[in-house]
Amino acid sequence: MVEYATEGDAASLFPDEPNEYAVVAMDELKPPDSDDFIFVLGEFEDDDFELPTPKETMTYFVHRADGGVMTRAEWESDE
Repeated sequence: MVEYATEGDAASLFPDEPNEYAVVAMDELKPPDSDDFIFVLGEFEDDDFELPTPKETMTYFVHRADGGVMTRAEWESDE
């Protein structure tokens, strides 16, 4: 599982039913104790979505309803 520099409220980073996926962004310009250091961009019922365009200061993850977390590289290699 991916470990973040902050614990935060991990449960809030996972999708709510009926969604199966949540796209989570980590803003590397913010300090880890900032409220918006890591946040959910959107939730989806199926895997028919694209991650945002890569940005130098942002890292994107896909959180699954089953508790799994995938990095961009893992997500794109599964497509």
